Amino acid sequence: MRIVSVNTSAVRHVTRGERSYSTAIFKAAQTGPVGVHSLGLEGDDQSDKRHHGGPTQAVYALSTQEYDHWRSELNRDIPLGLMGENLSIDGLDDSTVCVGDIWRIGTVELQVTKTRAPCATLAMAMELPAFPKAFLARLRVGPYFRVLQEGTLCVGDEAKVLHKDTAGLTCPEVTRLMYLTNDERDAWKRAAAVDALCPKWKAKFLARADGDHSS
Repeated sequence: MRIVSVNTSAVRHVTRGERSYSTAIFKAAQTGPVGVHSLGLEGDDQSDKRHHGGPTQAVYALSTQEYDHWRSELNRDIPLGLMGENLSIDGLDDSTVCVGDIWRIGTVELQVTKTRAPCATLAMAMELPAFPKAFLARLRVGPYFRVLQEGTLCVGDEAKVLHKDTAGLTCPEVTRLMYLTNDERDAWKRAAAVDALCPKWKAKFLARADGDHSS
């Protein structure tokens, strides 16, 4: 796996139709080394910090192969970074990435914590209201990371897997359990037992396992 683009953005205010958005989804590619700290990349921000950012969503990655897929599917150009990822990675295969895996990129160490929740902001960026649902259905929405070791990274760096989590909770599986199933109590309990999983998702899985389907 190799970094093809490193993307950051400050919060911007944009208007689409009759609606205004405050968002940092429109990321720009950076050249040279970019610092990474416990809350993310230098120069990157989030508008809605209740749902975005924080230690367990410090860095977001997406495969460049997903861009290839959607360019073909939608018959249009989609520049890297438009879907809001910090790291556009060639060779990233969600099906082989597990919650708890530890990566080294440049001098930074990262740990997978969860996957992306496609939302209305993504629909706005893509100018396709139905896109988040279709994106989610592919189960290749990309991983979020916490930062275990601060440092720098840049385009061209290799993403090396230092540790594979033994629980084997893959990105597609945790996405499916969170968004695309209604009654898998044993699987929810197993997912919640993965140490590296972000606390909010742990709590949701445990609540569902106890019969609270509003979580």
